[in-house]
Amino acid sequence: MQTEKVINKFRVWVDDASELSIEEELDLAHEKLDEILGERTWSFLKKTASVDIVNSEVILPEDFKYVIKVGLPEAYIDYSESKIKFNQSISGIAEFDYIMESSELSMDSVVIGPRSMGYAVARLMARDFYTLDQTENGRSQYQSNEMAYQKLLDQMSVQDNYGFDSVE
Repeated sequence: MQTEKVINKFRVWVDDASELSIEEELDLAHEKLDEILGERTWSFLKKTASVDIVNSEVILPEDFKYVIKVGLPEAYIDYSESKIKFNQSISGIAEFDYIMESSELSMDSVVIGPRSMGYAVARLMARDFYTLDQTENGRSQYQSNEMAYQKLLDQMSVQDNYGFDSVE
């Protein structure tokens, strides 16, 4: 789902009561996306890298977050240099599975994951918007958005276990 559509859903679900700027809405959307992505190791974030080993080092991919499977001899990750460094002299090809980091959102970007990810992001945005509204309506809307988000998260988790059929 395109980020602009996520923002528009959020605005509808808060009855256009949000006075956030576009930049603040994008920041909130990215924060909520990161929250969802942190819920589990989503299969759509898994990637395999096959990289040349040069001087017993491998440069990490730009979207690298963390390694999930390495079939390599003793090595460690030097995050300050964005490299995997081997404890012994080695050359050849290094292959490893890793979790990618989500990229920054813009109005034109597409939210990573299944189509329902965009709805889940918008629900979390609306839920947190109503956290500040302590009226009875605000509490009711918070609960409604939380329940809708949990349902979407459960559906995405099941889909992720068996493979997505609607990844954008």
